[in-house]
Amino acid sequence: MTDLKVELKDICTRLGLPQAPDVLEACVTPVLRGHHLAVLAAEGSGKGALIGLAVLENFQADAEGVQTLVLVSDADRARRIAGAVQRITGPEGIQVSLAPSDTDGPVLVGRPSDLLPEVRSGRRSLAEIRLLVIDGVASMHDVGEWESLEPILDTLSKDSRIIAISEKADAEFMDLLERQLPRARRWPEELLPVTLDSRVGGTQQESLPSVLVGLALPSDFADAVERCILDAGRKACSQLNIVCLGEADAARVAAQASVSGRTAVQDGSTVRVSLGGEGAVAFLQAGLPFRLDQFAPAFKGEGPRYAVVEPRHAAQLDLMLKRAGRTMNILPGAALGREVDPIQRYRLRLREESEQGDILSELLVLEPLLEEIGAVRLAAVLSRLLRRRSDLPGIVRPWADVEEASTGEPGRAMVSKSRSTREPDRVPRGVRPAWTRLYFGVGSRDEVQPGDLVGAITGEAEIAGGQVGKIEIMGNFSLVDIDSQVADEVIARLDGATIRGRTVPVRRDRNI
Repeated sequence: MTDLKVELKDICTRLGLPQAPDVLEACVTPVLRGHHLAVLAAEGSGKGALIGLAVLENFQADAEGVQTLVLVSDADRARRIAGAVQRITGPEGIQVSLAPSDTDGPVLVGRPSDLLPEVRSGRRSLAEIRLLVIDGVASMHDVGEWESLEPILDTLSKDSRIIAISEKADAEFMDLLERQLPRARRWPEELLPVTLDSRVGGTQQESLPSVLVGLALPSDFADAVERCILDAGRKACSQLNIVCLGEADAARVAAQASVSGRTAVQDGSTVRVSLGGEGAVAFLQAGLPFRLDQFAPAFKGEGPRYAVVEPRHAAQLDLMLKRAGRTMNILPGAALGREVDPIQRYRLRLREESEQGDILSELLVLEPLLEEIGAVRLAAVLSRLLRRRSDLPGIVRPWADVEEASTGEPGRAMVSKSRSTREPDRVPRGVRPAWTRLYFGVGSRDEVQPGDLVGAITGEAEIAGGQVGKIEIMGNFSLVDIDSQVADEVIARLDGATIRGRTVPVRRDRNI
């Protein structure tokens, strides 16, 4: 290191980590050698330790102004990262500040949109920045920070080192690596190879064994574990082995299983719950470990596999499972039944939506609010906003209209007055959608991603995201399930449109 000698164990101790996370241990050599670095890591990976190490290695005691700039997607993440880095660097006398800031300490953490006005006005120069850390590249696109990030990248000195961290290897992140960091060291290599074609993803993932994941806040952890136990019981498993992060967690899980009338035996950090079936032994990982090798006990054998983590850790769990050769499926909160009345149809629509598509980016947006106002209240607020969006097709309207439409009176179509005159033949809102499969003449060889298709469809055809179903990306084409109500509109709007620089034919799939 330039001026400091801090061991990895000291960094872990300052963050309260029992051992070095994978991301720190794997990336320490590129950091110490001064390489650019591209990393796939999300909340719960221990990436704060990696950023802290890079700050220490970059620091020069005799330099003035900002030496390290850490750009993040939102203010809540800025506070968390700044706090973690300060805990690591504080004992060495290095001050961390949050942008916008009037001080020019060695480390500045903030959103690109907070910093860009200062750069453009001339109040702040980035010429002396020696290290730039971009944390959360994928989420920057989701929350609209990318437009502010690119001008900042253009103003950096060519001698600046860059560490880019993303929750997923989406098209935007790969494009950033190809344009700005073509020679960067990449980790994990199995998910971030040099060539895009060899990257794990797309239809390859469908053949991999899956792990059913329950998402729960700490207060709801016991309920999520119980859902996994019930699911394993329905599959006639003989036993469920629950691997916890520590013995204290295991003791709580064992106690909860016992008071529920089950035989539960604790062995260190593992709890063995007898299910009475004659099938295979199932495994459950309770909580997110920092290291992949801690997952090893939960991947032995052929029985069902489960995990329970907090919503903010779902993206990191997804990355770890991909490294282990598995896929992640969200465990429903309840079994689906035959729903008949409009309110129940609305609930079914939400359940179906929870099982389709990528919800991890939405969790990144909502995570700060889950603890601030609570999951239950947040769900109620979002439902109220959703049903009030009467301008969007396919959304159930407020309860007064729904209850009126569920009285059984013939001819009371669930269509708002503002739309009934121009759309008399639209299928009633809140009804489970029937899907029409459309053919898009663009595929994986064009480097198209599901987000490209969803963005084009919802943007050009102006339909709701919930009306886009399953997406299959093949070599030269893609198949997309669209709500039958708007399938013709999607064809009319997108046939001949440009996606990923290619003019794309769109039609109904002829092989269904």
